[in-house]
Amino acid sequence: MDEPRLKGLNALEAKGRKAGFTSLLELLCLPLLDLKDDKGRHSYAGFITKYMVKSRPLGVPHAMDSLTKSTAALRRLNEAIEAALAHLPRDLVTRAGSPLPI
Repeated sequence: MDEPRLKGLNALEAKGRKAGFTSLLELLCLPLLDLKDDKGRHSYAGFITKYMVKSRPLGVPHAMDSLTKSTAALRRLNEAIEAALAHLPRDLVTRAGSPLPI
């Protein structure tokens, strides 16, 4: 999922545009929806949603926590989303000190 996110971020930057919040959310979510099981269900999107709501707040590590090449676009996207929400209280955006759960 990082590759389409990276392409999208690079395309926005190449146009000299700062990504709006809606564009950032599309880059975050649409690659998840491209993944379907053999019955056409979005099972990974369901899994990751449950993980983010239940496990991430308990401190279970996420791929974004690792500083690897395969998570570079996800981290860039997260930083851009946090910047787009800079007008909100920081603890609200970062969920009381934890990175934004994406």
